[in-house]
Amino acid sequence: MKLIGVFLLIFATSVIAETRTYDGDVIPLSGEEAWSIGATTYKIEGCMIVPMLISKSPRNVEFLFAVKAEFSQKPNKTHAPIARDIAKYAKDNGYFDKAKLSLKRMGIPNPLNEVVGVALIKKQSILIGERASGYRYQFPVNEL
Repeated sequence: MKLIGVFLLIFATSVIAETRTYDGDVIPLSGEEAWSIGATTYKIEGCMIVPMLISKSPRNVEFLFAVKAEFSQKPNKTHAPIARDIAKYAKDNGYFDKAKLSLKRMGIPNPLNEVVGVALIKKQSILIGERASGYRYQFPVNEL
């Protein structure tokens, strides 16, 4: 699973930082799940750790915890409160801590960024010729 699918999304964040993707694989933490948040159930495609290249040196890689969720409409910046609820659920239910532990067990010295990334994805509809679309959000863990 390459980063291209996750990071070709539009970037929206509450903390703006210049980053580039790393040409490596994401580290999957979970598969498909259904998360009930309030009165809504979200189809989560998975939680993962995403390597992010912060300079041209491959040693300057940071790691981002991210959740990829299917969304019923074309996501945009107005859906940030929904993405925030998903990020908070991931933090409150131990997914972020599991990501930190996974990096430690793998012997990766680089720390996990203290943010939760959420990618909301509207799947492509072949029947009506609609293309897939997505939007990426990022929330500091201490604000969730």
